[in-house]
Amino acid sequence: MMKDESKPSTRRILSSIHRLRRDGETLLRERPLDEIAHAKWTDRADKYLRKRMPNVHIAPPYELEPVTIPNFLDPSYRPSHPMDSALARTEAGKRLAQKYLSILASAQERLELKLETEEN
Repeated sequence: MMKDESKPSTRRILSSIHRLRRDGETLLRERPLDEIAHAKWTDRADKYLRKRMPNVHIAPPYELEPVTIPNFLDPSYRPSHPMDSALARTEAGKRLAQKYLSILASAQERLELKLETEEN
């Protein structure tokens, strides 16, 4: 038995994006320090958008949330405390998830507009 490879309807994609946004907002609100969960959700959102909405341009994560590399050869450089590093990674993951939430909101608006124009 072959799997149906037909393109899902606009309403179904819109529903999935709405669910992704809701899941992301809940995750950021209820588990603000869970960097692994943020990374998994961001990856899930990225894969979904690239598969279902290929015309939406998404910059790579390293462009959305740039990381500055310290100058290790500078005599005044002091490594940060491991806890500070962990909190900085968590904050960077949270900011990246928030950027993906805004990308999902934009995609949702596009789909809603497309639905309105199809209905008229």
